[in-house]
Amino acid sequence: MLLLAAGYCLIYGGLSGLTNEFILTDNLMRQDWAATYDESQLEVMLVQRRKWTLVGYAILPVVLGLKIFFTGFCVMAASILVDWEIDFRDVIEVAVQAELVFVAAAICQFLWALFLLDIQSLSDYMAFYPLSALALVKLDSSQLWMAYALKSMNVFEVGYVTALCWGLVRISKDRVSRVVTIVTSGYGTGLLLLICAVTFLSLFVL
Repeated sequence: MLLLAAGYCLIYGGLSGLTNEFILTDNLMRQDWAATYDESQLEVMLVQRRKWTLVGYAILPVVLGLKIFFTGFCVMAASILVDWEIDFRDVIEVAVQAELVFVAAAICQFLWALFLLDIQSLSDYMAFYPLSALALVKLDSSQLWMAYALKSMNVFEVGYVTALCWGLVRISKDRVSRVVTIVTSGYGTGLLLLICAVTFLSLFVL
């Protein structure tokens, strides 16, 4: 399980590096920020960007761990409410395996943006996610607070929930309908609360 999670971190980190190298390049960021910052400020911003990129690599395992724990917590909370017995370690193991769906989503996003989109700014990239509701609408920079909610309505989330259900059915030997109800109510509620929190922060804080 740890080796699989470590592999995910390597893939996510590699995709982040490739995105900065071929899509969100220094030249693109310089052009995007040129209207807001002068030349000396641009250089400082680019240096800070590189530093924060390194920080992002360093905390990637923590972020992935929290993401997996979030799923495990949501499913366990729902299972306790309906008196469904399952070990937390089993839920975490299934969540780690199901993360492969989001790894595929990250790869798809990178390839789609690289070959099929004309990314001219950071906002263009942030306002895109393949096979999601976000891909069906055009957001300008003042509407990016809606991006996370629209991004979360995607085919990969459906695939992730399906993978969770399949894994938990395999381990618990319980009825498919019961497992689907527990997973969708637990993870679905958690995801909805997360979407509300991120949207609130994007709209009123950030």
